[in-house]
Amino acid sequence: MGAFYKDIDKPIEALLTESDGRFTLQFDNADNAYVYGIEAEWLTELHSDLLGGAFFTSGNLTVSDSEVEILESQRGDLTNLKRRMTGHSEYVANLQLNYDSHNGMHQASLIYNVFGDRILAAGVNNFDDAYEQPMHSLDLVYSYYPTFNTTVTFKAKNMLGQDFEVEQNDVLIRESEKPMEFSLDFAYEF
Repeated sequence: MGAFYKDIDKPIEALLTESDGRFTLQFDNADNAYVYGIEAEWLTELHSDLLGGAFFTSGNLTVSDSEVEILESQRGDLTNLKRRMTGHSEYVANLQLNYDSHNGMHQASLIYNVFGDRILAAGVNNFDDAYEQPMHSLDLVYSYYPTFNTTVTFKAKNMLGQDFEVEQNDVLIRESEKPMEFSLDFAYEF
């Protein structure tokens, strides 16, 4: 476990600017910001002789907060002079359930990731900040090593089929479909 605090001078922030009804993403330096929180990481064996191999879990959890401050002289069209930093989530979880065979021929991981809502871009002209919504991701990776030089890997990504969404003023302003992805790779090292 660990705790952290960072004081950031002139952080780069993403801003949504509006001109003639069109929004454009731009970047600018704020005056200062800070971020603090706690993080836990682990790697724990669950069972060492099940299905001819070992099962173990690993991952990390982070809970944090941040604040960025924009000087009044830099306000421009910004709605909020104090807010969370763009791209910062108040929580992040990365969890894995893993399997390694004793003979070294099989390896598998079930991977779950989630992050809390985060500001994609600061709001302007009395519009609130634009928030990327939490995204739950579940992936499966299986690797088979039939010889010392050969690897066959199967991957299933975004098994929950969750889409990318951005909300501003409680209205969905952007959505992108994120389909499930499957891949099968073969590698041979000479």
